[in-house]
Amino acid sequence: MGCWASGSGGTVLRTTNGGEVWQKCATPTGAERLDFRAVQAFNQDTSVIMSAGTGDASRVYKTTDGCQTWKLVLSNPDKQGFWDEMVFNGPASAR
Repeated sequence: MGCWASGSGGTVLRTTNGGEVWQKCATPTGAERLDFRAVQAFNQDTSVIMSAGTGDASRVYKTTDGCQTWKLVLSNPDKQGFWDEMVFNGPASAR
């Protein structure tokens, strides 16, 4: 069973064996100081993470290779905006 976790300082972690061993994921380029407040896993290799912060410090990244690489998919265009959570509805198979 897999599980993902995220945190401050660009931290993203992943386990594929029920938590016996945790892998420190690659930090997305330019995200070393971001606070990742949300993670949504679709399977053990595909996940999105969201950072919280004012303006473009609020970002969403996606990995499809088990967190070896990340692609920036969305950045907050509002300079005063602040993202604090992500919500997904429906089954993961629908995405």
